[in-house]
This record gives sequence, C-alpha cells and structure tokens, in this order.
Amino acid sequence: MARRAELVMPAADPDCLRYALAYGADAVHIAEGEGFSEQDLIRSVAYAHGYGMRVYLALAATDDGAGGTPGAMYRAARAGVDGLILGDLGLVRTARDYAPGLSVFLSERAAVTSPAAARTAAELGVGHIVLPRTMTLSEIALIRRNTPRTLEFGVYIYGALRLGRLPQGLIPARGALAAPPLVGEMTLRPQGGAEQVFRLEERGDGAELALPGCLNVTALLDRILDAGVGHVLVEAQGRDRIEIASLAAACRAALDAALSAPLYVLPDFTRRELDALAHRPYTEGFFPGRPPKMPAPEDEGRPESYKPLAVVTAEAEGKLGCAAREGTFRAGEALDFLAPGLGALPYIPKNIWDGAGRPVRDSAQAGEQFWISAPSRPRVPPGSILRRLP
Repeated sequence: MARRAELVMPAADPDCLRYALAYGADAVHIAEGEGFSEQDLIRSVAYAHGYGMRVYLALAATDDGAGGTPGAMYRAARAGVDGLILGDLGLVRTARDYAPGLSVFLSERAAVTSPAAARTAAELGVGHIVLPRTMTLSEIALIRRNTPRTLEFGVYIYGALRLGRLPQGLIPARGALAAPPLVGEMTLRPQGGAEQVFRLEERGDGAELALPGCLNVTALLDRILDAGVGHVLVEAQGRDRIEIASLAAACRAALDAALSAPLYVLPDFTRRELDALAHRPYTEGFFPGRPPKMPAPEDEGRPESYKPLAVVTAEAEGKLGCAAREGTFRAGEALDFLAPGLGALPYIPKNIWDGAGRPVRDSAQAGEQFWISAPSRPRVPPGSILRRLP
C-alpha cells in the first residue's frame, strides 16, 4: 500500500484556504480569478508556506482551448504557488517556458485514461495527473503499474460525479425551474440498464454531464491508496468556510486511518460529518468496477446537519471569546466543538457572558461577540466551531 498521500482541499477564497489548512489539508487547489486578487494570492501562498502546506492554481480555459495564458502563469510563479493545474496537454510547454519552477498537474479535463497517454504527458514534463472520476480502481492500478514512479496520480474522493463535458451548442435552454449551477437534466439509458436522469451543470465555458448523486469514496480509501494514488482531492462547489472545515476534518481522519491502520475501517467521525454535509445521496461511482448505483431524483434532499452557532476568536482566563453566526443557545445545552486537529468535542456551556462581560441567559445574535466558559480540557483553540448537534 502507498504510505504517502496528500489531501488536497478546494479554497474559494482566503478564508476557506485558512480553514482548509487548519482542519487537515496538506494542500489547497484554487481556481484562477475566483475569490483571490493577485495580492490575496500572494498573501495566501505565504500563509500556507508558513505552515508547510502547498497551493496549486488551476488555470482557466477559454472557448478556443488556449486558456492558461503566459501572463497568468508568470503571475502564479511570482506569487509562489507550488504547482499549476492545466486542462490541456498543449499548455505544458508554455508552463515550462513561463513558470519553469512550478510542478505541472494535468486535470481531469485532459482525460488521461491509459498508460500510454500518461507516459506521453510525463515525457512532456507533467509530474502529476488527476484521473477522471469515471475510472475504476483496477484501471487506476493498471496505469500506476505501467508508468514511471516519478509520475504521481490523484483522484477525487468527494464531489459531483462528473462524466464529461458538453459543448455550448449541445446545451439545452435553461428550464424555468433550473437554478445555477444546474442547467437542466437529460434522460439516458445506460447499456443494459433502465433509463436514468442525468444532471447538466454549468462549468465555465460549457456544461458537464453528472450523475444525480454525490461521489463519496472515503470508505474505499485503502483500496485507492493500494492502487497507487498519491493525491486525494475534494470538490466542494458552493461550500462556505465552515463546511470546508468539516469536510477537511472528515477526510483527514479517513486518510490518516487508511495510511496507518493495517485494517482500514472508515472512522465514525468521518461518517457522521459527511452524512451531515450531504446535499444529495452518496455513491461510490465507478470506483468498485461496476455500474454505479444512481439514486432516483426523488431520493435527493439534504438531511439535518450540524448548525454552526459561533466561531471561537479568543481565549482568556477560563473563557472563550466567540463570534456568533446563526441561532442562539443557553447554558446547559448539549453542543459540540469542531476543533482543528481534535475532531468533534462534546461541550455543555456552564456560563455565558455578553461582549462586555455581563452574565446572560442566551448567546448573542449573529455578528455579535460573546464569551462562554472554556472546557477544562482539552484546550479549544481559536478557529474552533461551536455547533448544535443534528
């Protein structure tokens, strides 16, 4: 089994980057031009490097396929990012010319699905390839066995189960009930199966066909590492920093268990966190080597989740300073903390004070500051999230 793997979380803005790294990511992937100004990128890279973490920048592609301009590559190198994620093999040489010190990743969009294609990419200077979500574990292992050991592979273990892109001309008009990023739906009949409804989701210059469920293969992490994967990636489109923290903590716990335990069992903590985050029913997709079990549209829906009440901002003399987010609570109520590096910690507040230090019965409203009694142990650091249980 591979005993080294990197957890790569998404970051839509600098706040998400900080939370992803605090809660267990080894690296983050960010999209060019989304949520980061040039100065944001420089500061965020410096922040990540200060903690020994890495930042990868995915360069956008344009309609003519000439995305990832030399200027963008040069700015990425100047900001100090660790690698470029490219969707087109034709951009690799440009990256070598304008950002020669950066690692080069090929994204899923490059659709590398064979050992020959992977070897060709390596010969051109690609060091890392993110394999499509339509591949099986046996296909991934075949590529790993038949490619140079210096070439590393990554797979998405969580996110939408995307099947492929459609050009603009084939995208149906947006339905009256469809909301971004959903464009619409298509009914197809997979070979040997019944008709299934597929989702069409906007993705920059086109749309992608996706299964209706959400990919979650954390239960297969030991087999994924056995197949030779060195980067496990998470997709979290539309998630805020609190959800990013929960996703990172859950996937960190699962990856640590898969890397260290002789017999891997998905941690209960991971299962609870991901169940609470589910927007759609989970599927293991194509990884097991059989056609994925696709949930019916009527099965979709979000279960009850943790409610983030506040974020810890300070600690002083047995108290924790908090910034209220949504909802209130009272002393004696059963809650928990999601704490960096500690997972979920049960917590019952004994006392609550307002921002001026006066005892109160209820916590503050969203946006206000308040104080609560700190647990005797373990220490709950700033950045921890106080939550109401489902």
